[in-house]
Amino acid sequence: TSGGNARNGTSGEPITIRADKERTAALVSDGSRAPFVMTGCSWWRVEGLRSQNADNSSGSQADGVPFRFEKVRHVTGRRLLGSHNNRQLNTHVYLVANSEQVLLEECEAYFFHRHAFSIWKSRNVTLRRCYANSMLYGTRGCCGTVDNRDYGDEAVSLYGTSDSIVENFVSE
Repeated sequence: TSGGNARNGTSGEPITIRADKERTAALVSDGSRAPFVMTGCSWWRVEGLRSQNADNSSGSQADGVPFRFEKVRHVTGRRLLGSHNNRQLNTHVYLVANSEQVLLEECEAYFFHRHAFSIWKSRNVTLRRCYANSMLYGTRGCCGTVDNRDYGDEAVSLYGTSDSIVENFVSE
Protein backbone atom coordinates (compact mmCIF):
# COMPACT_ATOMS: atom_id res chain seq x y z
CA THR A 1 0.00 0.00 0.00
CA SER A 2 1.04 3.63 -0.09
CA GLY A 3 2.01 3.33 3.59
CA GLY A 4 4.65 0.72 2.78
CA ASN A 5 2.88 -2.45 3.86
CA ALA A 6 2.08 -5.20 1.40
CA ARG A 7 -1.50 -6.28 1.04
CA ASN A 8 -3.02 -8.82 3.39
CA GLY A 9 -3.91 -12.37 2.55
CA THR A 10 -7.12 -14.16 3.46
CA SER A 11 -7.86 -17.33 5.39
CA GLY A 12 -8.22 -19.24 2.12
CA GLU A 13 -5.29 -17.53 0.40
CA PRO A 14 -2.55 -16.49 2.82
CA ILE A 15 0.50 -14.73 1.42
CA THR A 16 3.68 -16.79 1.71
CA ILE A 17 7.31 -15.73 1.99
CA ARG A 18 9.44 -18.85 1.57
CA ALA A 19 13.17 -19.35 1.15
CA ASP A 20 14.03 -21.11 -2.10
CA LYS A 21 16.70 -23.06 -0.21
CA GLU A 22 15.58 -23.30 3.36
CA ARG A 23 17.66 -21.40 5.93
CA THR A 24 20.24 -20.34 3.37
CA ALA A 25 18.43 -17.11 2.57
CA ALA A 26 20.02 -14.85 5.19
CA LEU A 27 18.75 -11.52 6.45
CA VAL A 28 21.70 -9.93 8.26
CA SER A 29 21.85 -6.57 10.04
CA ASP A 30 24.55 -4.56 11.77
CA GLY A 31 22.33 -4.07 14.84
CA SER A 32 21.06 -0.64 13.82
CA ARG A 33 18.00 -2.06 12.04
CA ALA A 34 15.96 -5.21 12.49
CA PRO A 35 16.62 -7.64 9.60
CA PHE A 36 13.02 -8.92 9.46
CA VAL A 37 9.99 -6.86 10.49
CA MET A 38 6.35 -7.61 9.83
CA THR A 39 3.91 -4.95 11.05
CA GLY A 40 0.15 -4.68 10.64
CA CYS A 41 -0.19 -7.72 8.40
CA SER A 42 -2.82 -10.49 8.39
CA TRP A 43 -2.87 -13.97 6.94
CA TRP A 44 0.81 -14.43 6.12
CA ARG A 45 3.19 -17.42 6.23
CA VAL A 46 6.94 -16.98 6.62
CA GLU A 47 8.97 -20.13 6.06
CA GLY A 48 12.59 -21.21 6.05
CA LEU A 49 14.30 -17.83 6.51
CA ARG A 50 17.43 -17.15 8.53
CA SER A 51 17.87 -13.81 10.32
CA GLN A 52 20.64 -12.46 12.51
CA ASN A 53 21.65 -9.18 14.05
CA ALA A 54 24.81 -7.77 15.63
CA ASP A 55 25.86 -5.71 18.63
CA ASN A 56 25.48 -1.98 18.04
CA SER A 57 24.73 0.78 20.54
CA SER A 58 22.87 2.87 17.96
CA GLY A 59 19.27 2.21 17.06
CA SER A 60 16.34 1.35 19.24
CA GLN A 61 15.36 -1.72 21.19
CA ALA A 62 13.08 -2.83 18.35
CA ASP A 63 16.00 -2.62 15.89
CA GLY A 64 18.04 -5.25 17.73
CA VAL A 65 15.59 -8.12 17.18
CA PRO A 66 16.30 -10.52 14.27
CA PHE A 67 12.61 -11.51 13.81
CA ARG A 68 9.98 -8.93 14.81
CA PHE A 69 6.23 -9.43 14.38
CA GLU A 70 4.11 -6.46 15.54
CA LYS A 71 0.37 -5.89 15.34
CA VAL A 72 -0.06 -8.96 13.14
CA ARG A 73 -2.98 -11.38 12.99
CA HIS A 74 -3.12 -14.93 11.66
CA VAL A 75 0.60 -15.15 10.92
CA THR A 76 2.61 -18.38 10.83
CA GLY A 77 6.39 -18.68 11.01
CA ARG A 78 7.82 -22.12 10.24
CA ARG A 79 11.38 -23.42 10.38
CA LEU A 80 12.84 -19.96 10.98
CA LEU A 81 16.41 -19.73 12.22
CA GLY A 82 17.20 -16.64 14.32
CA SER A 83 20.39 -15.67 16.08
CA HIS A 84 22.53 -12.89 17.52
CA ASN A 85 20.18 -10.34 19.02
CA ASN A 86 21.81 -6.98 19.71
CA ARG A 87 23.32 -7.38 23.19
CA GLN A 88 23.83 -3.63 23.57
CA LEU A 89 20.05 -3.27 24.01
CA ASN A 90 17.24 -5.13 25.79
CA THR A 91 16.46 -7.35 22.81
CA HIS A 92 15.36 -10.87 21.95
CA VAL A 93 15.73 -13.17 18.93
CA TYR A 94 11.98 -13.40 18.21
CA LEU A 95 9.54 -10.71 19.28
CA VAL A 96 5.78 -11.05 18.89
CA ALA A 97 4.11 -7.87 20.15
CA ASN A 98 0.50 -6.67 20.26
CA SER A 99 -0.54 -9.51 17.99
CA GLU A 100 -3.18 -12.25 17.74
CA GLN A 101 -3.30 -15.77 16.33
CA VAL A 102 0.44 -16.24 15.73
CA LEU A 103 2.08 -19.64 15.32
CA LEU A 104 5.85 -20.11 15.47
CA GLU A 105 6.58 -23.72 14.65
CA GLU A 106 9.89 -25.59 14.46
CA CYS A 107 11.79 -22.32 14.87
CA GLU A 108 15.25 -22.12 16.42
CA ALA A 109 17.06 -19.39 18.35
CA TYR A 110 20.80 -19.28 19.04
CA PHE A 111 23.28 -16.82 20.51
CA PHE A 112 20.98 -14.71 22.70
CA HIS A 113 21.58 -12.96 26.01
CA ARG A 114 18.02 -12.10 27.07
CA HIS A 115 15.02 -14.06 25.76
CA ALA A 116 14.98 -16.27 22.71
CA PHE A 117 11.22 -15.82 22.22
CA SER A 118 9.48 -12.79 23.73
CA ILE A 119 5.70 -12.62 23.48
CA TRP A 120 4.44 -9.18 24.54
CA LYS A 121 0.82 -8.10 25.01
CA SER A 122 -0.52 -10.68 22.59
CA ARG A 123 -3.28 -13.30 22.47
CA ASN A 124 -3.46 -16.81 21.10
CA VAL A 125 0.23 -17.23 20.31
CA THR A 126 1.52 -20.79 19.93
CA LEU A 127 5.16 -21.83 20.11
CA ARG A 128 5.35 -25.41 18.88
CA ARG A 129 8.40 -27.67 18.60
CA CYS A 130 10.83 -24.75 18.92
CA TYR A 131 14.41 -24.85 20.21
CA ALA A 132 16.55 -22.28 22.03
CA ASN A 133 20.23 -22.39 22.96
CA SER A 134 21.97 -19.22 24.20
CA MET A 135 25.41 -20.71 23.47
CA LEU A 136 26.50 -18.63 26.51
CA TYR A 137 26.41 -15.61 24.23
CA GLY A 138 26.52 -13.11 27.09
CA THR A 139 29.97 -14.35 28.12
CA ARG A 140 31.53 -13.55 24.75
CA GLY A 141 32.95 -10.09 25.24
CA CYS A 142 30.05 -7.71 25.43
CA CYS A 143 27.57 -5.99 26.61
CA GLY A 144 25.88 -2.73 27.27
CA THR A 145 24.59 -1.75 30.69
CA VAL A 146 21.00 -2.69 29.83
CA ASP A 147 20.12 -5.94 31.56
CA ASN A 148 23.55 -7.44 31.00
CA ARG A 149 23.51 -11.22 31.35
CA ASP A 150 26.23 -13.83 31.09
CA TYR A 151 23.81 -16.27 29.53
CA GLY A 152 20.41 -16.45 27.86
CA ASP A 153 18.29 -16.10 30.94
CA GLU A 154 14.96 -17.32 29.57
CA ALA A 155 14.10 -19.17 26.43
CA VAL A 156 10.51 -17.89 26.49
CA SER A 157 8.92 -14.85 28.07
CA LEU A 158 5.19 -14.21 28.05
CA TYR A 159 4.50 -10.65 29.20
CA GLY A 160 0.93 -9.39 29.37
CA THR A 161 -0.08 -12.27 27.12
CA SER A 162 -3.09 -14.57 27.36
CA ASP A 163 -4.55 -17.70 25.80
CA SER A 164 -1.17 -18.80 24.50
CA ILE A 165 0.50 -22.21 24.27
CA VAL A 166 4.12 -23.34 24.52
CA GLU A 167 4.36 -27.00 23.60
CA ASN A 168 7.19 -29.45 22.94
CA PHE A 169 9.73 -26.67 23.41
CA VAL A 170 13.40 -27.46 24.16
CA SER A 171 15.78 -25.02 25.81
CA GLU A 172 19.47 -25.59 26.57
